[in-house]
Amino acid sequence: KSFDLSPYIEVFVVFLKHFKSNNLKPEELDEIFKSCRDSYRAKLFLSLFKTIYEDYQNRLNIAGEIDFEDQINIATSFIDKNQYSHNFKYILVDEFQDISQDKMGLIKGLLSRDDTIKLFAVGDDWQSIYKFSGADIDIMRNFESHFGATSLNQLTQTYRNHQGITNASSEFIQKNPYQFKKNVRYPP
Repeated sequence: KSFDLSPYIEVFVVFLKHFKSNNLKPEELDEIFKSCRDSYRAKLFLSLFKTIYEDYQNRLNIAGEIDFEDQINIATSFIDKNQYSHNFKYILVDEFQDISQDKMGLIKGLLSRDDTIKLFAVGDDWQSIYKFSGADIDIMRNFESHFGATSLNQLTQTYRNHQGITNASSEFIQKNPYQFKKNVRYPP
């Protein structure tokens, strides 16, 4: 009888994305996992993950490739080491609800070059569905604490659904205390 490993592989893939999008190092995981209630399972998971991670990185290195998370982290490193400069006056980030820690670091690096650069972010926290790939809704919810003084403008008019569906979905979404509260309306 064969054993299906695909659900377990998916767990490691998701963890790998979170690990890299938070720009962590393998040795940092031991400290993070110290507080786990089931230390045996935590140690086993870490041991397996570190083996998978090393093999994954070796395969990338042999092929001369990087993954998406590496692209963000390497670009941020270039900015942090002053190996990249720009003369941007404005930075526009669309789909901001999908931002992760590594992408926030990249944006902050770009902003740090000049205090006059303006950041314009567009996103809908009600559409934040990418936690599995590292998205961190706290960055959007606490925008001002991450990026400084801000102005928030809510778009509350929708053309997607009639008011009955809009009301039902709004009520459901706003049960999550981490969502912005807003009154969405379908035009008359």
